[in-house]
Amino acid sequence: MKSIIPAVSILMFVAGAHAADIHSLAPGPGQGGRWSAPCDLAVRPNPVPPSDESVTRGRELYGAHCSRCHGEGGGGDGPDSASLPQRPASLVRAGVRQSEGELAWKIAMGRNAMPGWGGQFDENEIWDIVNYLRRL
Repeated sequence: MKSIIPAVSILMFVAGAHAADIHSLAPGPGQGGRWSAPCDLAVRPNPVPPSDESVTRGRELYGAHCSRCHGEGGGGDGPDSASLPQRPASLVRAGVRQSEGELAWKIAMGRNAMPGWGGQFDENEIWDIVNYLRRL
């Protein structure tokens, strides 16, 4: 029993350090720098086929929750963008260089003025938005 306690302690420390590393990848308010998803999530394949129905659902969600900042066409030029401390990303330019997994993670997590939508949207809704962004 005594030999198990140090092993469990080390395991808990490593797991805690890994969780801290993941959260440090998304800078907090006022922080700039590269914004990257954890590698295992960036390469995650999209489980929702990009059907017309998925894209329609994604367009509706994007229009209701994202376009005020990112703009109708995804250029980062929405009506609220001028009032933000940092201009929203152009999803049509930057989105091409990002994997679908990275886009999904960013939508779920948020950063700076962009809220994380993971608590409001279910996983399929996030992937619907990704499917819509790929059609912009």
